[in-house]
Amino acid sequence: MRVIASLLVLLLVAIPAYAEQAGKIRVAVYIDRGAHLRPQLKETLSTQEDIKMVTVTGDDIRDGSLQDFDLILVPGGSAKKEAGSLTAAGRREIRRFVEAGGCYIGICAGCYLATDSSAEYLGLLSMKVADSSHWRRGHATLPVELTERGMEIFGTDKKLIHVVYHNGPILKYRENTANVTSLAHYRGEIVAPGGKVGVMKDAPAMVLGSYGKGRVIGISPHPEKTPGLEWMVPRAIRWLVAHQLP
Repeated sequence: MRVIASLLVLLLVAIPAYAEQAGKIRVAVYIDRGAHLRPQLKETLSTQEDIKMVTVTGDDIRDGSLQDFDLILVPGGSAKKEAGSLTAAGRREIRRFVEAGGCYIGICAGCYLATDSSAEYLGLLSMKVADSSHWRRGHATLPVELTERGMEIFGTDKKLIHVVYHNGPILKYRENTANVTSLAHYRGEIVAPGGKVGVMKDAPAMVLGSYGKGRVIGISPHPEKTPGLEWMVPRAIRWLVAHQLP
């Protein structure tokens, strides 16, 4: 009888905890060499009642942990180091996850990583990175204009916003780019020493793409670090999960 009573107590404790997690969007945030979870993003995601955020490493991904999630978010840092800490096996796991219907959001370095501009990247977005030899453009707050699709996805009627930028990719469509839509464009620019004037202005700042059955959002600047725009990433998460391909 004591054993049964103990089991009942455990169930009474476990059931509310399980119910609390049921129905939440399960977000894996990649944190490893080259990938940094900034305090602003951690605080924003951890306070969303409908989102359960868990950090994962390259080892976790290689061990198949993504099967327990709806979406993987790769934050800023260094795309080359992120690719290296994932290794080829981890990158394959992310591609399989998205191809099978999972969601991906890449911010700054995570956006670089989503492109096919390097053989070491994920190739989820068939896009070039313009003037990549002058990637160290620096830090600025720049005007960004949302497209109608972008306003829909981010759930806002604001068309022109000002977003923190810090060395994010300058995306450029290829002639054969398919399944990628611009969500926002830069309306200003910051030019690196020796870089080309005009490369950044009017380039896509945020894009939506599809890869297999999955959806991908690449974000070049840092809305999560911009006071007053912290809502953008959670809204993108909700939209992606709610609008997965059949």
